[in-house]
Amino acid sequence: MTEKKDAMAEVAKILKDSPDRWFKLVMVMWGDPKLTGQDAGELVGFPKKSARSQVSRVLKQAVVKKALAVLKEDAAETAVISRNDWMAKQLKIVKICMQEEQVEDSEGGMMRIFDAGGANKGLDNIAKAEGYYKDQKIDLGMIIFKQDIGSDEE
Repeated sequence: MTEKKDAMAEVAKILKDSPDRWFKLVMVMWGDPKLTGQDAGELVGFPKKSARSQVSRVLKQAVVKKALAVLKEDAAETAVISRNDWMAKQLKIVKICMQEEQVEDSEGGMMRIFDAGGANKGLDNIAKAEGYYKDQKIDLGMIIFKQDIGSDEE
């Protein structure tokens, strides 16, 4: 959480002498990168008729580019997941998928089911990460088919 605050503080510092809308625009664009320039511009208060062109102009400013780069870099750093965290998530998925649930079958009897596909996929991911699967090369050698061609003396 402190990393996000540090990135936000750095962006605020970069844009301190810029119009307030520029900071808002950077935050809106960072928060929802799928927004069009028109929509982002309207959200930060640019007039509807000129929102897209004003956003385009603001995004060309060096300070805005720098602020967006800081946020992009911070997002890339925080998106990294450690091997231990990944392994813990895989184990949690396997555990959840392996939990049996009682359901009624079509004949009115009770049966227990679990998510075999999800459990197998989680176990498969763990096995790959731990190196249990090795590349297997099947060497069949050279197979030679010999055909006996009879002589013309038949």
